[in-house]
Amino acid sequence: MATRKLTRIYYYNVQRDPDRGKQAFEDQQKFLTALKDIPNLEVRLGVSKSRGEITVEKGVDIMIATDILKYAWNNSYDVAILVSGDGDFSYAVQSAKDSGAQIEVAAFPSNLLSELANSADYTKILTVPYFKYLWTKNRRYKKNNGNHRHNGKKRHYSHSNQNGSHKTNKSF
Repeated sequence: MATRKLTRIYYYNVQRDPDRGKQAFEDQQKFLTALKDIPNLEVRLGVSKSRGEITVEKGVDIMIATDILKYAWNNSYDVAILVSGDGDFSYAVQSAKDSGAQIEVAAFPSNLLSELANSADYTKILTVPYFKYLWTKNRRYKKNNGNHRHNGKKRHYSHSNQNGSHKTNKSF
């Protein structure tokens, strides 16, 4: 069985606006600080823009698609793992595959669009039991107050070596 070596993880999100929720901003800062302790992890933040009472993320999807393509075209990875179900990534995934990269997608079934699943080389369906031992029991879930559009677009990218190849292999 082939083994993989994880060489890079990219975490994508938006920087929360402290004026739109001090506690949420502070919680995010703690989380981002904790991410700094993870080897080979890079945080890439888009911005949030307010449209009246609604806050939307800007720039995250284009950062993800650009990185998938840039690193594929630079032959920087053999396998990319995209943790997202957003069908908007289908064309980037197919283009990366056309350049020789293998693309795997991991997503919850409720968020996985068929366009993305069909364009991926492999799809891993995530389920709550899969994460049972990763989630803490004291985690508090707060309902969305309608002021922030949350659509599950927090993305994780990781880069990994495969089959002892001499390339710098990365996996999203």
